[in-house]
Amino acid sequence: MRKRIHSEKFEDELKEKEIPLVLRKKIVLFVSTHKDLNDYDFHRYAKSLGLNTHEAEEVVYDTIYSWSRKI
Repeated sequence: MRKRIHSEKFEDELKEKEIPLVLRKKIVLFVSTHKDLNDYDFHRYAKSLGLNTHEAEEVVYDTIYSWSRKI
């Protein structure tokens, strides 16, 4: 589990970097429909959405974490 230091500055930065739900859904759909997905293709897709690749990866990690909590 990732550990984050919460502060007002961190919360402000997080709000600025929030990825809209519509983009989050596109990322999850893309990953779920590409069985042999590799980093290159994922990063290219993230950039095509206008996202930083690290932020897009964070969406995937957050989704996996969320789903794992339901198991």
